[in-house]
Amino acid sequence: MFKKIIILMGIFSLFGMIYGETIDIGNLEVSNFSHPSYPNVISFKLNNLNGSSYMLNFTHYGNINWTITKSILLYLNGRAIYTFKKDNCGWGWDKKTTLITISKSYLKIENNELKLVPDGQIKKSTYYKLNDITMVIKTTTTTTSTTKAPIPTPAIIISILAVVLIILKNRENL
Repeated sequence: MFKKIIILMGIFSLFGMIYGETIDIGNLEVSNFSHPSYPNVISFKLNNLNGSSYMLNFTHYGNINWTITKSILLYLNGRAIYTFKKDNCGWGWDKKTTLITISKSYLKIENNELKLVPDGQIKKSTYYKLNDITMVIKTTTTTTSTTKAPIPTPAIIISILAVVLIILKNRENL
């Protein structure tokens, strides 16, 4: 039985290499609170840039007064990669999920920095948050899961089927 578990772990590792990986970056917030829940700048590391494409996935929402704050910009290493405005914003009750494709030239090996910056003043007691920010790195041309799990969806499905088959086979031996 131990041998089968080792073989399954090896297969899961291979699926991770084929389909890609996700990196959990964290949460960002821009607000006028004296003690915000999250910072407006967050750093993350990439060991290499061997992926074929890079995508940033996150959920965004807030209660910004869009007449005072015209837009909120998301920067990656000093370059604006996304703009939140009144027509594409999420609210506390209507959270939006966004997937941004990022050019490889915007990324650095080692330290990278995401920053959320308002274009204008933030009215008192208002905020805008980006939650569950993940970097999805595709290593091949196949589609990659954009879930928060570090294991791609096809690998999860195959592992469930393999576990069910092993249980059924061992049940017959009992």
